[in-house]
Amino acid sequence: MALRRKESKFSVSEDKAEIDNKCAICNKATGDNWLACEVCNKWFHAKCTNINEDDYKVLHDLRTCHWFCETCNSKVGKFISNLIKLHDRITLNEKAIAKI
Repeated sequence: MALRRKESKFSVSEDKAEIDNKCAICNKATGDNWLACEVCNKWFHAKCTNINEDDYKVLHDLRTCHWFCETCNSKVGKFISNLIKLHDRITLNEKAIAKI
């Protein structure tokens, strides 16, 4: 889900908080329209991720929308593919067991 910075809750040490308060791309702490990756929990400026103002507003308003940074998105895609294959195998096994 796209979150604004003020909505986040930091409970980390000062050194870690200083790092976490910076955009993972440009390494700057200033700016508007922040996004939090739901996998790595890093913060990004929407502009740094090539998300325009209108798209950011939609992401922010959709509370059920999940956002992943580019790095995590590629990993999530692989994970979801494997999860689907696993689900299919479980379904086949359940059908085979039901026939017994």
